[in-house]
Amino acid sequence: MLKYDKKLRISKPAELSHLFKCGLRVGDGRILLIGLPTKGETRGAVAISVRHGNSVQRNRLKRLAREAFRLERLGLPANFDFVISPRVGTDADLDGFRESLTKLAPRLAEKTAKRKRSRNLGQDN
Repeated sequence: MLKYDKKLRISKPAELSHLFKCGLRVGDGRILLIGLPTKGETRGAVAISVRHGNSVQRNRLKRLAREAFRLERLGLPANFDFVISPRVGTDADLDGFRESLTKLAPRLAEKTAKRKRSRNLGQDN
């Protein structure tokens, strides 16, 4: 059974701030995925706005997003930190979150690789 241990969570405010400030973003109709490569394991966090509704609705979204991350973590690109932020007003279900994660995470990794290549080309000049 896959667990969502504390070591797989991004919990330090400084780490989250860094992700929001420097992370690359990709999204679809359901979620916005923010990510940066790291040296450690693939970790995740969930960011929910108060615009999603009352605490019951927000907590349900957090549970679904964390569960989708837990189930899909091994299929996600390795050595990344991700922040999952559900879009306001979308239908929230586990299958939809899982589908979005598996579609967006490789796009984010590709976008990161392109950014790294372009920076390396700029340094060669």
